Amino acid sequence: MLNTALHKPICPKCESSLKKITLSNQAFCPHCYTCFLEYFSQSMKIGEAISYNPKQISDAIKNEKYELANSLSKDLKIPKQEHPYLFTRIEFLRNLDSYKFLNSENDKLKPAILSELNSRNPEVREIKDLSNNTVLTSEGTYIKVLNEHHINFGYIGTSNNTQELEDARLKNQHRDIQNNFTYHEKLGFLGPDPSHLGEAFKLQFGIALPHLYMDNQIQRISQACSDLGFTLKPMQIKKNSPLIYTLENKSSSNTTLKETITAAIQLGYAVKKAETHAQLKALESDHSYKLFASSYWSLGSLPSLTSEEYFSYIEDMICACLFNYLDKHKLQELTQLFQSQLHSILLLNDEQSDCDTSKVMNKDFEYFLNTLRS
Repeated sequence: MLNTALHKPICPKCESSLKKITLSNQAFCPHCYTCFLEYFSQSMKIGEAISYNPKQISDAIKNEKYELANSLSKDLKIPKQEHPYLFTRIEFLRNLDSYKFLNSENDKLKPAILSELNSRNPEVREIKDLSNNTVLTSEGTYIKVLNEHHINFGYIGTSNNTQELEDARLKNQHRDIQNNFTYHEKLGFLGPDPSHLGEAFKLQFGIALPHLYMDNQIQRISQACSDLGFTLKPMQIKKNSPLIYTLENKSSSNTTLKETITAAIQLGYAVKKAETHAQLKALESDHSYKLFASSYWSLGSLPSLTSEEYFSYIEDMICACLFNYLDKHKLQELTQLFQSQLHSILLLNDEQSDCDTSKVMNKDFEYFLNTLRS
């Protein structure tokens, strides 16, 4: 007789067993967390840093208790401070309370979820085809739907301080108050991934590490970052010689957004110091110069570029300029060009699709060349 004991207890809403949840390391509906609260709270150490409760803030505002609302929000505020990164990116991961989480078993729910998201978020109405599930809502902001979570609110910033992150947090707080996203008082915002509950965010910080790459130190640096709760990976996953990397938080479930940003800034300065040491070491050879020179001169022999090649060359040239392998007077123009393409680079990398073989428009290619050689 089949032994069913290992598959009990079972979530009454989605009929997922605790064994299924532990083996897959994911929850299948919001009620899974209520049903197996002890497992998620103790075994996975989730819920130790929940300080953000949008319902409390919403209730305070509805009851015109504005001082209480401000007090509840005060500790969440990200203090303005400088950071060492080329760009910052944050996504808030949200799910509707009335639907199961996304997985291969319930693709048929996507049209209904999209319909409800449309009714609550006017920007989502631009998404007509589920194969193209990202919409840019304004400069530096975007929305992704039905991509691991029901909806992701994303913000990309290029300033050298945390003000843009605070602006994004505050804007998303208003969204959380206005929407009925699934939330648990002990666990925070709920989703399929137990490692991204709490304030439910993903942070990404961009940093140029060409000399650490050329000195074969990326693996060592990556391990050090991992030990501190961050993942270091190439900004462009498919690039043969990655020079710009992103630092990403592994979890939001047992920490706060403010704490994670502070830790990322401290780590960023330490990594940047290691990059400086590697740059000084590189002065003993001409390997770095040869890499940038090869990339620079090969551009002139190309009749055209695919989008993927274009992004790759932009990365090479912005690094060459940042580290004085190109004339400094080109830095401002190259920085503006890099920032103008940042949305496309990061969102294309998210998809991890086949190589983009579409050609860059001649005028854009010519502008790139003229910027480098004027």
